[in-house]
Amino acid sequence: MFRVWRFDKSFEFARNRRLGCQRGSTFRHIVSSAHFSSRVAFESVGRSFFTLSCEALRWRLFSTMASSGSAWIFLVLAILATPFAADISIDNFPYHFCAMNGFANNYFHTTTCQGFVRVKMYGKDRKTLDEEIVKLLEDHKVEASTKELCEIRSFYFNKTAWIFFKMPDFTRVSDPIDRNVSFWITDLPGKVGFIPFPPKGKWTIIGKGYEASQFKRLSKEDIEKEHAICDPWNWYFRHQDMDFRLSTGGRISLKNPFKNRNSTNKECDRYYQYEQNDPIAEQLKILERPDLVLNTVWGREFIRTQVYSLHSLNADRNEADGSYHFIFEYKNLKQLEEFLNRKRKINNIKYTLCYLRPIRHDLGELPHGFMLPEVEERKLWDPSIRTTTMGSTTEVTATPTPKTTSSMEDEQEDEEDDDEDEFENDDDEFEDPMECGVEMEDDDEDCEAWDDDE
Repeated sequence: MFRVWRFDKSFEFARNRRLGCQRGSTFRHIVSSAHFSSRVAFESVGRSFFTLSCEALRWRLFSTMASSGSAWIFLVLAILATPFAADISIDNFPYHFCAMNGFANNYFHTTTCQGFVRVKMYGKDRKTLDEEIVKLLEDHKVEASTKELCEIRSFYFNKTAWIFFKMPDFTRVSDPIDRNVSFWITDLPGKVGFIPFPPKGKWTIIGKGYEASQFKRLSKEDIEKEHAICDPWNWYFRHQDMDFRLSTGGRISLKNPFKNRNSTNKECDRYYQYEQNDPIAEQLKILERPDLVLNTVWGREFIRTQVYSLHSLNADRNEADGSYHFIFEYKNLKQLEEFLNRKRKINNIKYTLCYLRPIRHDLGELPHGFMLPEVEERKLWDPSIRTTTMGSTTEVTATPTPKTTSSMEDEQEDEEDDDEDEFENDDDEFEDPMECGVEMEDDDEDCEAWDDDE
């Protein structure tokens, strides 16, 4: 059974931005709805301090300091009146630039329809990293006349390998299109630069993709014949079970995708999009249940492209020009450690959003990327690292290079043989997952949404 986590239980929209009261705070990312065109809201780090309104806060400080005759009053009021000093704004939503030393353990990856870029982040500032990525994209840019239009999500496969999930780009193409939905798995260690994808024939096809409106017009026979998949961009890969799935019950097995599958109209009527699971959090066995699903409710405006150790990489779209930008969301590390030690609830961990780099659509770059530590045992985000020309000044325990996927194939094949009977006896029967909708949150104790407003 599945349980879905939402990152915001209630949306608080406001037209009047009071950025002067956001100094020293982290921000909750609110995406525009049909009623509001701007994304605004803030979350105070010092909750008790910032529960006062801006006016009340200023008046209290004024009264206190005036009564004591403090000469600092004008300076303090000037600071409070100063707008939040953002490094960059996307749709008027402010972001600070990410502290790049926190990514020193990582490789950054971004995708095109022709391949993916893998570059080391250690010792690079934001500008240097972006220039290196752009140079690789420029060197492998494909002419528009021969460009393949696609969308590619990607997911954790094992310690060394990543799985790429390819589908039609329904936002930029019209019928007739290549509807094939397929996957390709590759080992990452030893790779750097631009890594081209193999020819189409090397990808494993698992069905044909349809938008919800198109899928619902298909007959049951057509769905079975086409191995149709509704809104494939919402599906995610669960490495523990070796299948693509949805929290509503959709399932497509890698072992026999045309036989062990379940995809119906139920997968089309969705409030949640771009589902993800967190492979690292699950491995730590500190989650209440191992089959938790993380997602967004913002569609293509704010795409969650990766979740790793409860941190996440996202693609934020600028409505003014349609461009995307990579935004990193990191948790408060002290509170995260308390959670890992079972001393804090997961919905009480604060987070911060920071700006990483622009996504170059003009060079074929897709709004789907990911970051990974060089070895899994290292942290994805560690701002305590101080980089040097030779290496990290923090002590890192040497970890043997894990086996690659190719060296593990025999072991996996043995495991697959052991599990074959289980799949054969469970071709069309899948346990219905539970999805936490708004109307369920107060009625079902299993529906614990992400909420920082306690």
